[in-house]
Amino acid sequence: MKFFLIVLFVLSINLMHADTTIDGDGNRLTLTETGSLLIQAGQKVTLKNLILDGVQDERLIMEDGTSQLVLHDSKIILSNDYSFSQGSIEIINNSSIEGEFTFTFSGHNLLIRDTSELKIGDNTTFVCTPTGGLRTPIHFQTNTSSLLLDNAIFKNNNIDYQGNYLGLIFSNGKLVVDGTSYIQNVGSTTDQGLMLGTGPTSNGDCKLIIKPNANLIIQNAGLIYNNSGSNSFNIAGNIQTQNDANFVLATDSISLASLNFLSSSDVNLTGLNTLDINNKTLKLETPKLSGQSGIGALSSISLLTSNDYGSQARSAVWSPDGKKLAVAGISPTNGNEIQIYEFDGSSLTLLTNAQVDTGGNFYSINWSPDGKHIVIGGNNPSNGNQVQIYQFDGASLTLLTDSQVSYGTTAYSVDWSPNGRYLAVGGETPTNGNEVQVYEFNGTSTTSLGNAQVDYGTILWSLNWSPDGKYLAIGGSTPTNGNEVQVYEFDGDTLTLLTNAQINYGADGNSIVYSVNWSPDGKYLAIVGDLPSSGNEIQVYKFDGDSLTSKAQADYGISGALSVHWSYNGNYIAVGGSEPTNDNEIQVYKFDSSSLTLITNAQADYGAMIVFVNQVNWSPDDKYLAVAGTTPDNGNEIHIYSIAYDGASSTLEANNGTIALEQAVKLENIQVLTN
Repeated sequence: MKFFLIVLFVLSINLMHADTTIDGDGNRLTLTETGSLLIQAGQKVTLKNLILDGVQDERLIMEDGTSQLVLHDSKIILSNDYSFSQGSIEIINNSSIEGEFTFTFSGHNLLIRDTSELKIGDNTTFVCTPTGGLRTPIHFQTNTSSLLLDNAIFKNNNIDYQGNYLGLIFSNGKLVVDGTSYIQNVGSTTDQGLMLGTGPTSNGDCKLIIKPNANLIIQNAGLIYNNSGSNSFNIAGNIQTQNDANFVLATDSISLASLNFLSSSDVNLTGLNTLDINNKTLKLETPKLSGQSGIGALSSISLLTSNDYGSQARSAVWSPDGKKLAVAGISPTNGNEIQIYEFDGSSLTLLTNAQVDTGGNFYSINWSPDGKHIVIGGNNPSNGNQVQIYQFDGASLTLLTDSQVSYGTTAYSVDWSPNGRYLAVGGETPTNGNEVQVYEFNGTSTTSLGNAQVDYGTILWSLNWSPDGKYLAIGGSTPTNGNEVQVYEFDGDTLTLLTNAQINYGADGNSIVYSVNWSPDGKYLAIVGDLPSSGNEIQVYKFDGDSLTSKAQADYGISGALSVHWSYNGNYIAVGGSEPTNDNEIQVYKFDSSSLTLITNAQADYGAMIVFVNQVNWSPDDKYLAVAGTTPDNGNEIHIYSIAYDGASSTLEANNGTIALEQAVKLENIQVLTN
C-alpha cells in the first residue's frame, strides 16, 4: 500500500504544473528506491503535516531554479546524503531536517517565515554551499524566525567561482543551539567565518541563544558577533572554539546573559582564547564568567589510566567527539583485533558489541569524520580483505561487506578525507602495484579511483589528508624517485605530485619515514622516522600550497620515531617511538612556527626495556593523549595521559573598552588585559 501511495503522488505532481499541497495529516510518506518526488519548473509543492522519509539523491528532485519546496509543519528524514542543488525552500511553522546524513544546500534561497523554525537535528550535517558565493542564502523573515541546531553540524562551505572561501551572514532572526552542536567553517581566517548580525543598528541582529547544558563548538575561521541590540546574546550553555577559531566582538554592546538566565546561570566561554572588546562595551549580567582551564601553556602530562590489549597495540584513535577510542593491533588477549572503548574522562570501558575478531594483524584504524564508521588496514585477515569498513551505531560494529578492499600483502595506513567521501590506503606489495590507492565511499561501498593511485616504490608507511582535503601527504621507505615524503594535489578524481613538495629524508636509501601529519590549519607538515640525513628524526615543514620549506627539527633517538600528531590547537606535537636518547618514548614539543621545544614535564617513559610506542593521538579537546604500543612496563599496551595547562585560559582584551557589571560577577580562568 505504501508503494502505491508513492507512485500516486509522483504521477500526480508530474502531471500538474499548478501549485500542489500534500497534506499528510501527521502521516509518513516514504520514498523507496523506485519512488521519487519531482517538483517541476515554476511549481510550488507544499508538504503539510507530513513526514517525508527516505530522502536522498534522485528521490527528491528539483527540476530547476524555479522549483519551490515548502515545509509546513513537516519533517524531512534523510536515508543517505542529499544535495539540494537548485530551487528554493520555504519554512512555515515548525519543520525539521533529520537523519544521520548530510543535507547540502546549494539552492537559490532558504526562507524561514515569521514565527517559524527550521530544526536541524538527529546528528544531521547541514552544509551551506551558496550558488556563486552568495553570503546570505538563508533568510530570516523577522526576528521571530529561528534556525535550531539540535545535536547537529552547520557547515559553512561558501566558495565563490574563483575558489575563494567566503563568510556567511545571518541577518535578523535567531540562531538557537541545543545539545552538542557545531559550526564548521571551511575557511581558516576570521572573515571567512559565520557573521551574526549586520550592524551598526539592531535592525539586522541575529540573536544567539545557547540553551541550558548545550554546547556550541566553533571550528576553523570563527564566529563574528555583529549584533547591536540588547538581549541578543543569551548563553546558558557553553561556547568552545577549536582549530584556531576566533570569537570576534564586532558590535558596540553585548549582553552575555539575559532574560530568564540573568541571576541563575553562569556563562562559560569554553575554550575561548580571546574576547576582544577594544573600544566596545561588555555588559556582564551573569553570576560567573569563566574560561576553560587548560588552554594556557601546556605544562605536563601524567598517566590517567591504562588497559591491557595483548601482544601489540598498533593504533589508537579518538572518535571525533572524543567519547570513544578505537584500537587495533596484533594478537590481542581477548582475540578481537578491533576494540572500541567508551571514555568517561577517567577510565576506558570496552564496548561488548564493538569488538571484532578479524583473524589478522591490523596496523591502522581510523574514524570517519562523522564518527559513524571506522576503517582498518592490515594483513592476513580471515576474509582475505586487508581493508575493512565497519558501521558504528554508538554501541556495536557491523561490517559493510561491499566496502572491503583486497589490497595485497599489507595495508599499513588508512585515512578518511575530511568530508568523509574518500579513503586513502597505503602499504606494501599491493596487488595492482600501486602502494597509494584512493577510494570513493558512498556510505555502503567503495569504488577505486583509477587516476588516484601511485606507484611509490617499496613500502608506504603513512598517509594523511590535509584539513581541506585538497592534498595528500605520504611517507615511506625506498621510494622509486628517492623522496620518502611526497605531497599530492587531489581534485576529487586524480592525484598529481607537487614537484616542489617532496623531501629526501635520507640519502643512503635506508631511511624510513614512519608518520606524516598535517597541522590543523594545513600550513605545516610534521614527519618522523629513522636514519635521516640530518640526524634529526623529528622534522616540521611549512607548506604554501606548492612547496615544502624546512622550519624546525629535533633529535629523537636510536631506533627512530614512529608516530607524530598535532594538537588540535596547533601549538604542540606529540611524538612516540623506540629507544629515544632521553629514555622517554612519549614526548611533547611546543612549536612556535620556527622551532621545536621539548616540554620537560610532558614526557613519559613507556617501558625500561626495548619498547615501541606505535601511535600517539590527541583527543579533540586537547585534554588527553592516547598511546598504543608494545611491551610497556605496566603490562597495559593502551595508555591515556591527561594534559595539564598553566594559567588562565581565556583573555578579555579591553583597551579603551568598558566592562559594565550589572550585578556581582565572579571571573574564573579569565584574564583581563587593559592598556
